[in-house]
Amino acid sequence: MRRTDQPGGQQRSNVDIDIDIDIDKDRPALSAWWTVYEARGASTLSTAARETPALGTLLKGSFRPLRCLAAILVLALLFGCAGDGSRGTSMTISDCLEPTRTNSADIRRNLSRIQATGLCYRQQQVHEGRFRWTFHILEHQQHPQGPFWILPHDNEDTAFDVAVQAVIDYGGGLLAVDSGGQRNFLGQDPNRNFSRSHAESKRCPGQREPAPGYSQAVLDHYRGRHGPALALHNNHNGWSGNGGTGTISMARESASLRAYPGARLNGNPGIHASRSNTSSRNASRISSTGTSGTSSSTGSSNSSNGSIKGNRRLGDEDNLIFVVGTAPLSADPTLKRRVAALNAAGLNVMHKQLNSTNFDCSLSDYVARHRLGEYYNIEAEHGDRQTQQQMVERLLAVLGIERLSAPRSSSPFLQQ
Repeated sequence: MRRTDQPGGQQRSNVDIDIDIDIDKDRPALSAWWTVYEARGASTLSTAARETPALGTLLKGSFRPLRCLAAILVLALLFGCAGDGSRGTSMTISDCLEPTRTNSADIRRNLSRIQATGLCYRQQQVHEGRFRWTFHILEHQQHPQGPFWILPHDNEDTAFDVAVQAVIDYGGGLLAVDSGGQRNFLGQDPNRNFSRSHAESKRCPGQREPAPGYSQAVLDHYRGRHGPALALHNNHNGWSGNGGTGTISMARESASLRAYPGARLNGNPGIHASRSNTSSRNASRISSTGTSGTSSSTGSSNSSNGSIKGNRRLGDEDNLIFVVGTAPLSADPTLKRRVAALNAAGLNVMHKQLNSTNFDCSLSDYVARHRLGEYYNIEAEHGDRQTQQQMVERLLAVLGIERLSAPRSSSPFLQQ
């Protein structure tokens, strides 16, 4: 049987049975039935249906026994063709591989550090619709439950190099999407590819097809972890709206984007835009988060590239922590305190208020929309590895995450 997807409408089989089923809307009921069916086998289809009341509700109770069995067979074939039930998604993940076998330029560039630390290198393949995604995964074998980093863009080499060092220093792991060294893969931005359904993906001009399998495959790496979702990105110098070439900047504010500059600590002069100054109202918002220029710094440990003291680059408009909330920062006490702590650590913060019209299928928006926990993205200018590494250190210090070499104390990543 061939499953067909009709854009903007319901998804049906080509069997002439009068069943009114929307695969995306009714997936929870179908998935529940499918779980029972797989557990009991094909000879107990009717038992599976009886033991899944949601399916009976879905089929509206109007089927005679023979007709009901035919309907169930249709659903079985639909799900059989669909692999794991997510738009034909299939997924495989390898055991630890010899990293020299990879064709990833990022892995080869960091090969000596990966081998010296004994990081486990794995590959994950996700096939969904016409997309065949490859994820490169590195994990600290002695301390796998540390921070886990997502790197959606394959052309952001600085972010990858910093993530490798973060795994070495703090444990945990990273997942990097392979796009052949490009930002996009087959015309799809990997960081605009997070959605659960057709209805959700239609909100995002940047997503070409719904990607529930891709989304779940990425976020499954956080299953069982106690810390936030973490991402690393690189951007270009300045904002294109004021003469620069980038899209992310502390100088770029809007109705939903508000900039909260870092405090003037350890030689960080606060925001100094590459081509323009941020608006004067930023100063009043710093105090609204509880931050002042006289606060004491946190996260002042030294990096492998030298002391973080006196790095003026931390105040550059291109270097910032990006966070998303579903309410104004003033109405979100938990996130407000976190932004204040990050500012006090000398870090710039950009806050996006997510609403019903500005969801863009990015990982940050997806995590906020579905209330999956905290999310932090460290943005730094291409090539500025030292600053981005120092931003990692300061962020993790604010989150209470210590280096593996430090005396162990409480950590949200290491709770039992």
